[in-house]
This record gives sequence, C-alpha cells and structure tokens, in this order.
Amino acid sequence: MDLSKTGLIMVISGPSGAGKTTVITDVMKTIPGMKFSVSATTRPPRYHEADGISYYFISQTDFDELIEKDELLEWAEYAGNRYGTPIAPVLQSIKNGEVIVLDIDVQGALAVKQRCPDAIMVFISPSDPAESERRLRYRNTESEDKILARLEIARKESAYIGEYDYLVINDIFSEAVRCLSSIVIAEQCKIKKNISEATQC
Repeated sequence: MDLSKTGLIMVISGPSGAGKTTVITDVMKTIPGMKFSVSATTRPPRYHEADGISYYFISQTDFDELIEKDELLEWAEYAGNRYGTPIAPVLQSIKNGEVIVLDIDVQGALAVKQRCPDAIMVFISPSDPAESERRLRYRNTESEDKILARLEIARKESAYIGEYDYLVINDIFSEAVRCLSSIVIAEQCKIKKNISEATQC
C-alpha cells in the first residue's frame, strides 16, 4: 500500500442557498489535491458558467446515452433538469490520491453511497431554513416558481440528514470552512483509507 495516497470521494449536499460551493472552494485553497467533480446537466448555463468547468452542458439525448452506457456514477432530476456524475474522472482522481468532491442533491448522494459505501457524506446547511431562502432570493438568478420549487425540495431533503456522516452548519462562514477542513483532514488520516478500498465502487 502506498501511504502517500489518501484519495477520497466526498459527497456534499445541502439546500440551495446553503453556501456549499463557497465553503468548499475556500477549503480547497488550503488542502492540496482537493477538487470538484464536474457534473453533466441538461439545464442551460447561467451567465457566469463555462462548459467543462462549471458543468458539462449536454442535451437530453446525450444524457440518455450516458445512462444507457452506465457511464454515470449517479444521476437525478432536480427542479425539472437532470444532473449526473461521470464515473471515469472520479475513479481516476481517487487513483491519483485526490479528494474528489461531488456537490450533489440528496437523491444523487444516496445513490453514490449505495454504490461507493466508503464515500464521505457531508450535509451543509444554515441552522435556520429561512436563511437559505434569503440567500436564494439575494442571488436573483431564478424565477419565483423555481425558488419555491427549490425550497420545497430543501424541506423534503432535510429528512435525510441522518444518512450523512457529518453536518456542517454554515451560519458563520469561517467556522463552516474550519469544520469542513477538519473533516477532510481527519478522513485522510484514517488508517483504513487506501486506494484499493476507495476504488471498489
């Protein structure tokens, strides 16, 4: 066993407006070899998003083909659009000893947990659900119908927090960053973690 290798799959979920991406991005500044998995999606890009970096923006037909070829680690429908995680880049990152982060919804997260039981499951959320709504509205990127749909999804997903290994409360940003950093470091230091285990999915 190569003791320099500490590859991990880290699955992170939470309600829209929880600040997941901002927290993860800040943690990545201090932990080498930690990066986002790039998901495929059928939704159109937002003005600041780039294909292949933010997401792989693909057609419904191309998404169907990925499913048929079993080339997705997980996939789910969320607010009328489909999202999925290409499996090959994830497994390559694990072999490279990287911490690959899947920022996905609960439905997709549970699918990953079933297929990859060694994946680290983290739920990020503000302590008050009203704060997620405030952040969503401040973002001003979606219609009222979309916002209400996301809030309803968040309400339903909160029932699955018990399926996760860790809960990070994002009320104070610096504290949330500290907590997530500590989780990553602790998991990297676990004796049982090694490449052969991590690539069983």
